[in-house]
Amino acid sequence: MAASNNSGNRSNGNSGIGLTGQISEFNIKDDDFSAWVERFELFILLNEVNVHKKKLMFLTFLGNDGYSLLRDLCIPSKPIDKGYDSLKELLSNYINPKPNLLTERYKFKERKQRSEETIHQFVASLKKLSQFCEFGVNLDDSLRDQVVYGIKDVHIKKRLLSETKLTFKRSVELSLSMEAADKDVSKWESQELNYQKFMKTKNNKSVKDWGKGKLKTEKKESSKGMSGKIVCFCCGVVGHTKPNCKYKSLVCSNCSKVGHLKKVCKIKKSNVNLLEQVNNNLNDDFGDLNVMDNIYLLDSVDCNFIKPFNIKLNVGGNLINFQIDTGSSITAISYDEFMKVKFKTKDLINSDISLKGYTGTLIEPVGFLRVKVLFKDHVVQDLKLYIIKGNGPPIVGRDWIDRLSIPLTDKVYSLTSYSHDSIFKEFSSVFSTVLGCYKPKTFKLYLNDNVKPVFCKPRVLPFTLKDKVSNEIDRLINEKLLIPVETSERATPVVPVVKGDGTIRLCGDYKVTLNKFLKVDRYPIPRVSDLMATLQGASKFCILDLCQAYQQLLLDEDSQKLTTLSTHKGLYVFKRIPYGIASAPGILQREMENVLRDIDGTVAFYDDIIISGKSEEEVCSRLKEVLSKLSLVGFTVKKEKCKLFKDSVTFLGYKIDKDGLHVPETRVKAITAAPIPCNVSQLKAFLGLVTYYGKFIKNMSTIANPLYKLLKNNTAYEWGNDQNKAFDGIKKALLSKEILIHYNPKWPIILACDASPTGIGAVLSHKLPDESEKPIAFISRTLSSSERGYAQIDKEATAIVYAIKYFHQFLYGREFILRTDHKPLVMIFGPKKGIPVMAANRLQRYAIFLSGYNYEIQFIKGTDNGNADALSRLSLEFPDNANNSELDNYSINLITENIKSISDLDICLEVKKHPLLREVFLRVFTGKWDDIKVVSEDMKPYFNRRNEFSIEKGFLLWGHRLVIPPKYRTALLAELHNTHLGIVKMKSIARSYIWWPGIDSDIESITKECMKCLAYSENPPRSILHSWPYPDGPSQRVHLDFLGPVNGKMFIVIIDAFSKWIFVKHMLNITTSSTIKVLCEYFAYCGVPAKLVTDNGSSLCSKEMIDFLKKNRVFHITTPPYNPSTNGAAENLVRTFKNFIKKCKSNSDIEMDIFKFVLSYNSTKHCATGVSPAELHLGRLLPTPFDRLNSFAKYNYNKGIVVAKNNYRGCREKVYLIKDTVMCKNYGTGDVWVPGIILKILSPVTYLVDVGNGMVWKRHVNQIIDRVITKGSEVETLNDGRDDKSTVDNKQIELDQEVASNNNNVSLDSVSKDTFIRKSGRTIKPPKRLNL
Repeated sequence: MAASNNSGNRSNGNSGIGLTGQISEFNIKDDDFSAWVERFELFILLNEVNVHKKKLMFLTFLGNDGYSLLRDLCIPSKPIDKGYDSLKELLSNYINPKPNLLTERYKFKERKQRSEETIHQFVASLKKLSQFCEFGVNLDDSLRDQVVYGIKDVHIKKRLLSETKLTFKRSVELSLSMEAADKDVSKWESQELNYQKFMKTKNNKSVKDWGKGKLKTEKKESSKGMSGKIVCFCCGVVGHTKPNCKYKSLVCSNCSKVGHLKKVCKIKKSNVNLLEQVNNNLNDDFGDLNVMDNIYLLDSVDCNFIKPFNIKLNVGGNLINFQIDTGSSITAISYDEFMKVKFKTKDLINSDISLKGYTGTLIEPVGFLRVKVLFKDHVVQDLKLYIIKGNGPPIVGRDWIDRLSIPLTDKVYSLTSYSHDSIFKEFSSVFSTVLGCYKPKTFKLYLNDNVKPVFCKPRVLPFTLKDKVSNEIDRLINEKLLIPVETSERATPVVPVVKGDGTIRLCGDYKVTLNKFLKVDRYPIPRVSDLMATLQGASKFCILDLCQAYQQLLLDEDSQKLTTLSTHKGLYVFKRIPYGIASAPGILQREMENVLRDIDGTVAFYDDIIISGKSEEEVCSRLKEVLSKLSLVGFTVKKEKCKLFKDSVTFLGYKIDKDGLHVPETRVKAITAAPIPCNVSQLKAFLGLVTYYGKFIKNMSTIANPLYKLLKNNTAYEWGNDQNKAFDGIKKALLSKEILIHYNPKWPIILACDASPTGIGAVLSHKLPDESEKPIAFISRTLSSSERGYAQIDKEATAIVYAIKYFHQFLYGREFILRTDHKPLVMIFGPKKGIPVMAANRLQRYAIFLSGYNYEIQFIKGTDNGNADALSRLSLEFPDNANNSELDNYSINLITENIKSISDLDICLEVKKHPLLREVFLRVFTGKWDDIKVVSEDMKPYFNRRNEFSIEKGFLLWGHRLVIPPKYRTALLAELHNTHLGIVKMKSIARSYIWWPGIDSDIESITKECMKCLAYSENPPRSILHSWPYPDGPSQRVHLDFLGPVNGKMFIVIIDAFSKWIFVKHMLNITTSSTIKVLCEYFAYCGVPAKLVTDNGSSLCSKEMIDFLKKNRVFHITTPPYNPSTNGAAENLVRTFKNFIKKCKSNSDIEMDIFKFVLSYNSTKHCATGVSPAELHLGRLLPTPFDRLNSFAKYNYNKGIVVAKNNYRGCREKVYLIKDTVMCKNYGTGDVWVPGIILKILSPVTYLVDVGNGMVWKRHVNQIIDRVITKGSEVETLNDGRDDKSTVDNKQIELDQEVASNNNNVSLDSVSKDTFIRKSGRTIKPPKRLNL
């Protein structure tokens, strides 16, 4: 076999001698490279080829084309210089590039079972599609989910969804078994149906001569309708089988057998009249059906084959879809429908009539209503509408057909000549309330080169908004619009906007963090000429408005990271394009034109679509084509904003109808309907408009001369005919072609806005190539009563937002210049800075709205803004409700609802009475502030926040916080402090509701003066690390501590502060006498130390120990009670030795273990000194090594202290002076903190505190907090029987000379050298034992 194969291979030139099997050369045009590589590697494995030969054979079998391609890919190297795996990867990446992950997953998610596809084929297809989806460990879950989602059989899907722990394997097994069972059942039912057809034909022969009437027709129709359908041989009804038949247990009245009705009985009695048999069969069929169904003739057997005739009627204000039933003498609805349309039960009238169904069943109605019915333009009063039990469809009987003159045709009637509802129903997915998602592609945001990421911290939210923002975040996550992330190199602060219904819309302030770094997609918008060409000759129009258009566009994964939101709950990224991204308009316009490119009479302008046609039929056809394409790509539209089948619409600033494009009257109404000036100030404003455009009008000074005469001094303001002529002439001139021009997308556009105390106005203008400006449109309106109470900054902002909304189709998606004469708005609405956190809620909302537009805001002097100023002062009258398109939902009473003694009205009135706050209120209202040079000190806190104040319902607000007058500040502070939550929480609550200058200091003061807060305070922040000074040599200071019990044993550990030399001893007990013996042993080996540092243990502070140390001239230093960190050297040694003991064998000799530990520790280099303890401790007898190592060790020690200070978590630097009033920690009974006075300074961090009753406690600075005493109050002494081990007799105070000498403020001359008792002062009595 080998010889034969080799011979064949040699003929192809593909194989060497002695190889088993064969493999052909790779054909780059025809072969699948992945499959060929798999075969090649199997060939190599079969012949046990080594690695080097494997690469050579791979290059050989590639063939001429494959090798040439590989050589090009390897340049500048050669293929022979690379490894096999590298060569395979190069070629594989070129021939089979890695597919896009998102595309592959999209294909996988969209895959559903096809109509003729089996379960096996569907699962195999899913597995193939998952190959490049990179599901990893989630592969089985993904396959299972897609099987459940994509399977076509509803019964199988329900069965899979009923499984609580469904796996992929289990889902396939269930699906295959149910599919097989369904095939078997279908086959059996087909055989059954064939049998029934045979029996039916046989039975029909007996009635063929009688069938001249209705029965023949019914049999023919029924036979025709039942062909191809499942028929139950138990009752003869189409649509189910015997196991599901409700008559399967009944007894046949013909043959007395169980399991079928008389009408399908195979045994026929010859003496039964045929007509009677038919009637009996009908009664058997429908005798026990729902009585409501009996009255509807259209729902009988015949109606299964004839579509019912429908009509929509307005009944009492409710639109109801009725079925026309000419066989019924009454009009009726079911009781379920009655409750659904919410008729009033109390209006029901009892009915005495009895109704009879077509089967003879008696029906008693619940009652009837007398209603008013509207059909087309015809209104009929006092029609009877009967209510029947059940849930059948509403029917119109002959009574209403006659009264309403309803023509009987097969048309679906509506209240209009064309049906909106039919379109809404046909394209329900497009008009869905669920936000759509654009399917064809994802979108990428492109950044400029060398952009540094900007990360902004989350904004501080008021308490009232935190829960709402959290809920909105959760909703967006559930709807898969937001994704939580753990980290991000960039983040945009979230700005919550309160909508009119009180809900929250989350927006990002992208103008600072992202927009200025983006490469903006500037796709051209439709020109007027294009619009005219597209819509020419049309007489019917439809306008569709996409629902949240940007958020229907998916971002790719990299672009999602650019939209990261910084919130109080963490970081989140948008999966779709959020509002406010500069590239969004261009992206949307391009995609809309691509979707609607081939549809005649259709124009898209961002999220608006206009469809036109010469007739209703044509526009309806085009509308359906547009909706079909929107449905195909996944877009949804706002149903309530759509306009269908209109004779005229306004689009791109033009009125469009069958006669063409017109300038709408609203664009110039602000001029044509401008009121006559009532006073000199209004006249001056109007003449400012004249001056602004006067250079374009010939003889303007002559025309306006009668108006200028009224401005002369000592001239009465009397408006006459001359003034009327001049006024009308000027308005006519302003609207002439010399001034008013058409919109041109190629020219720069300017929007000038202004607000007066009574109105707002704006002018949209073009900047022409000669730098002159000409208007496109004018708008103005009066302010509502609530808007007139706004601060001036809010009025100016309202003018800007109203104008941009009005001119939206001119401004959206293009750059424009926005002009205002109110300078603070340049900062708030400017693109260079973020939205101020403390800006008023209304301004924040406006700023978010404006972030969707691309504009440059410019400040212009009021004298140069004459065109907009004139319109704001001569504004058109608008009703209040027309102006308030957005309501501001402020709840001022929320701030004072729990303060019973203060009402919101009191605060409002007090602001008006207080001289300073009254002046602030007026300046905020007018927007006029003095220069900083002349502002008083009291006014400066308000002046510095002047751009952040607002007025709402008569209240003065700083951001969202209410400004409180001095009269109520004390009461509000008391209310804040009522729960004693502490300084931080009090400030947090106050910052959500109220403000006045110095409120933080007032909160701190009231907390520090509260004895209850001080008595139960938490520990203060840890002080900065204060280390012991480094001794000059060994045995200058040693630290001692006890360890245990560990495994039932006690130990004593001693460490030398200079050399780190340790001494460890196992002790049977830690009594004073045992401890003294160990100390004597240590003194014998290491010498007597100068100082001994211990804690306050009873055996270490007993009189016997004090006498022993005094006798040996050892200065004893004890640490503050309950502060073991002071004796840190010994504590660290205890921890190290304890870990060592735990690791020793339980049966080992403890003494031997101690010797090993001490030897190892003392001979190992110490991290603090850099040398071993033995070198420093024992080396003192050898001068040369000692002198050489001493300075080096001290340097490392001091360096280690600096590092320790930096790593130490304490940050508190606190120094107390003698006689300072403080609160110190009480470790006995009574309050946790007790008041006291600093008596002595023992060290920079250790003090003696006089706590009264003759008691002095030693405390560390970490055990002391500040105490503020109000003038006139005295130190409160506590006589609560507390017992503290740190109590010190005032007559016996001993100071640590070494530590105290480091404090320059303490004199040691007056310090007593007598020792003192450090244990409890109670009398210790000997135990009473049983005396035997």
